[in-house]
Amino acid sequence: MAFDDPIVIQSLTTIRTEIDRIGKDALAAQFPDRVRLPATRVTSGEQLGRLAEGSSASHFHWDEDLSGESKAAAAAIFDYLRDYGDEDELYSVTQKLGVYDQLGGLLHDISN
Repeated sequence: MAFDDPIVIQSLTTIRTEIDRIGKDALAAQFPDRVRLPATRVTSGEQLGRLAEGSSASHFHWDEDLSGESKAAAAAIFDYLRDYGDEDELYSVTQKLGVYDQLGGLLHDISN
């Protein structure tokens, strides 16, 4: 794997150090077409559901240090959100409440 190569690791470390040195303002000035967005921790199934409803694209990621059980729980949430986001307009408001409850349960599983 490329990331096992010490030269690649050193290059990535150098790049990261350089980005930190440049600073956020200089980076923003260098790339004005890129916008940094704030992030907020999701704490409920309804928030997860509304995120899926309002998103036109998604990218999911988990920390590689997670246990296999935690990765499986995260994968279940990711799959659910993708599927629901593709079809959410077909759900009634009552059905959406059920989705929010299910997502809340999945979120609870991953936070334990």
